[in-house]
Amino acid sequence: MSNKIFWRNIKLKSPLQLKMTLTGGQSFSFVFFLNFRWREEENKEKTYLGTFANIVWRLKSSDNNLYYSILGELPYPEPAEENLVRMKVPKPKTGKVKNCLYEENYYESLLTRYFRLDVDLESHYSEWSKCHDHFATNISEKFQNIRQLDIDCVENLFSFICSQNNHITRISSLVNKLCSNYGEKICDVEGQEFYNFPVLSELAKDGVEENLRVLGFGYRAKYIQKSAQEILSKGGLKWFRKLTDMNYEDAHAELTTLTGIGPKVADCVCLMSLNHLEAIPVDTHIIQIAKHYLPEYPITSKMAMFPGSITFDEYGRPFIILRDQEKQSRLTGNEAIKSHIMAARQIAETLKTSLGPKGLDKMMVSGDGEVTCTNDGATILKLMEVDHEIGKLMVQLSQSQDDEIGDGTTGVVVLAGALLEQAESLLDRGIHPIRIADGFELAAQCAVKNLESIAEPFPITLDNIEPLVKVAMTTLGSKIVNKCHRQMAEMAVNAVLTVADLEKKDVNFEMIKMEGKVGGRMEDSCLVKGVIVDKTMSHPQMPKSMKDVKLAILTCPFEPPKPKTKHKLDVTSAEDYKALRQYEQEKFIEMVKRVKDAGATLAICQWGFDDEANHLLLQQNLPAVRWVGGPEIELIAVATGGRIIPRFEEISSEKLGKAGLVREMSFGTTKEKMLVIEECANSKAVTILVRGGNQMVVAEAKRSIHDALCIVRSLIRDSRIVYGGGAAEISCSLAVAREADKLSTLEQYAFRSFSVALEAIPLALAGNSGLLTIETLSELKSRQVQENSSSLGVDCMMTGNSDMKTHHVIEALHSKKQQIVLATQLVKMILKIDDVRSQGN
Repeated sequence: MSNKIFWRNIKLKSPLQLKMTLTGGQSFSFVFFLNFRWREEENKEKTYLGTFANIVWRLKSSDNNLYYSILGELPYPEPAEENLVRMKVPKPKTGKVKNCLYEENYYESLLTRYFRLDVDLESHYSEWSKCHDHFATNISEKFQNIRQLDIDCVENLFSFICSQNNHITRISSLVNKLCSNYGEKICDVEGQEFYNFPVLSELAKDGVEENLRVLGFGYRAKYIQKSAQEILSKGGLKWFRKLTDMNYEDAHAELTTLTGIGPKVADCVCLMSLNHLEAIPVDTHIIQIAKHYLPEYPITSKMAMFPGSITFDEYGRPFIILRDQEKQSRLTGNEAIKSHIMAARQIAETLKTSLGPKGLDKMMVSGDGEVTCTNDGATILKLMEVDHEIGKLMVQLSQSQDDEIGDGTTGVVVLAGALLEQAESLLDRGIHPIRIADGFELAAQCAVKNLESIAEPFPITLDNIEPLVKVAMTTLGSKIVNKCHRQMAEMAVNAVLTVADLEKKDVNFEMIKMEGKVGGRMEDSCLVKGVIVDKTMSHPQMPKSMKDVKLAILTCPFEPPKPKTKHKLDVTSAEDYKALRQYEQEKFIEMVKRVKDAGATLAICQWGFDDEANHLLLQQNLPAVRWVGGPEIELIAVATGGRIIPRFEEISSEKLGKAGLVREMSFGTTKEKMLVIEECANSKAVTILVRGGNQMVVAEAKRSIHDALCIVRSLIRDSRIVYGGGAAEISCSLAVAREADKLSTLEQYAFRSFSVALEAIPLALAGNSGLLTIETLSELKSRQVQENSSSLGVDCMMTGNSDMKTHHVIEALHSKKQQIVLATQLVKMILKIDDVRSQGN
């Protein structure tokens, strides 16, 4: 390149500061150009080299002129009408200007549009200075004559994808890599190659993401390829043209549908490419500046996420205009809290009638007509279609109690509803929700402390299981199985004690399996110390009962080996077919021989096999069970002490499981059968077989036994108990009320309300049993104080004796503490929500 530069100039109405305009973070395609071969005075002029509109420009400016030189260019892209949205000016006529393709006014039009030279900055500066003193005294001097660029929309969008979590130097490097790898070469300048910005189709090609990751784009690589593909699917450059014609809000919303485009990048594209000049990109830097220079206004980092734009009132004070407010609904303050309380109370009222031994069942019908009849709180809430957000929290509360304890799922929701009811009355009295929440928290601690003081130790020994059976009977008393709840309680206790480690106080629930079989009476349910599998022998002529069995537990199929790759086998003659049959039979006999040589007398197979293979197994005197599920396979392996065998080559006598008896169990006249594996090497695996007249009864019985299993497990972990029937709640209510009398602060109101809320449990028990609620509660409170007995509760069975100790109505201390703590935590969280924004219909 020669030292002679052909400069042309444009007269400026006001000065232009090239440095901050070109290198301040709007465009990433220009650099300050220093050439040691040029004369010193030329370098002092601060020229800038870069590309836009398929042209390599060299630019410099003075007070009244913008000088430019064309170092290389590509023809105007076709189709010209579509590319107008990128080029900004229409396609020109071919010209005769030296070293250029087009007429001189074309290049002047490009520069005028790019730098928005038709905008009168002086008048804007004067207007902005009136709005805020800081602008008048500092900004207008330090950052004078910086112009807002009008950039190619494609270049702008993908450049700002590269800008995420980056600084200007690295952004420029990434943009340069995009151009050099996917753009079209324009020219060489002093040994440096210059490229135009890539077209969308190049960035959308397969393999772009992988290549960009190699080039150092990181997670941005995915955004670039995906966004390019999405833009093409929306119409390509025509889509950008539509965005220009839209209003700002709609264009912004459309842009944010692209992968990797957030509100800030969308605002940058709207402002600098689509001519939506009302857009204001807000990022953390803008927020920090606003906090520093506008401390009198409540500006927070959350403003960056608001879907709107900042503007100023007549006094220069900033405020944010939020979009689409007419489409949103909003509740604030006590109105929001009361809305939440109402939703939670409705759910609590639904469950209240299911509490206690006389509680009523709920019939839940699913969308496909499946019927579930239960009074288990967690199950009812799980099957309810709850839309309200707070209602969903109540569902999660019940589920948490079920996961942790397994019982008390109804009581915890009723207690939470009662606490919220009391909170509403306190709000009406003008008490702040935070003071209510904190008071409830302190009251809950007082109630838990009282539970610790009234708790009694509970004996757990293998010699005397009667106390545990009575606890399990208490849990089952409100269930559908109450007509045979002693039998069910004994099954639950024996199952837990079989798998429990009393020294470590641990119970492995995975060793307890529950199977349900429709038919027969509920009294036909039984506990099997072994494993029950809902399968039968694979062939009807195989033995129905076997003793001293050695089991081969196989996860490999009984079939000839197949190539791992796709294959095709051509059989062209009868001899070939016979040879293939012979090969398959030999392989199968070899597999059977391996199993028998290891000493196995029964094969448990995860996979199936065809009738021919089944017949060969019968011929070889090897009984087998097929299609046994994965969890059952694992339980059989644990119970029998065997190893799961994935390949026939690995089978050995050491890996076989051992069982004293394997038999088929028949049911009724339908010839339905199940396989029972008993007297296993590991006697800690048990199965509870539940019978019932229909599927609904069987399912509810399984849920009931699960609750009993959970409460027995809870007692083994912590063997302290309190008395049920509302006795513990009444005792805690009295204790919290006594503590309230000692307080002089505002929290005393929350304590008294908490005390009243605890009474909701005995009130519900009395109401569900047909007793007079207030009279029953008043009598019990009076007797507990006079007799100093915390075991007096609601006599739901109307025996005339209110002492729960006599009735063996017992609850685990851990379960009761968990109910109070979980309910209080949820209520505290609900009381702290004072603003709800949601999309309208």
